[in-house]
Amino acid sequence: MIGYSFTWKPEKKDANDFSQGQFQDERQKLFNIQHNGELTEQEKWRAIDKVKGLTLGSTEKQVLAEKQAEHDQKSEIKQDKKHLLNSERGLENMPKTIRELADELKVSKQTIQYHYQRLPTKNQQKDSQGTNMISLTAERIIRDKVAKPLVAKDQQIGSKKATKTSKKIMI
Repeated sequence: MIGYSFTWKPEKKDANDFSQGQFQDERQKLFNIQHNGELTEQEKWRAIDKVKGLTLGSTEKQVLAEKQAEHDQKSEIKQDKKHLLNSERGLENMPKTIRELADELKVSKQTIQYHYQRLPTKNQQKDSQGTNMISLTAERIIRDKVAKPLVAKDQQIGSKKATKTSKKIMI
């Protein structure tokens, strides 16, 4: 007698009956990683590297580079807008405050204040509210002083020794 034997095994209710394709499966994994609130950013980046088969740290480098580029672009746009606004209004020729000049030269307000107080009184201006204003002439003077490199102490001592020895030679 020839017969057939059939067996039936029930599946889970939520089991996938078919694969949706490698691309869709990868997208689902990446979605799950990105929306997992229990993972830190670094853990997410490592998991993405593993799913995509990249060397560990690749995603982190890429994300950080993108953030840096975005930051650089925003700051560049901000500077361009500020420059455009100033040039449209003609403010480039107007006096600046100590804070504005300090921000522009990337030094402290105290440094600008120090040099401003040592300017001749004819170059010191105040606006109607009593705020110190820096004219174009004063700005040029301060820029020159702030931009000059400081001479190191050993260079000063060396130059003094050179003058002493030169005096001895002349005698």
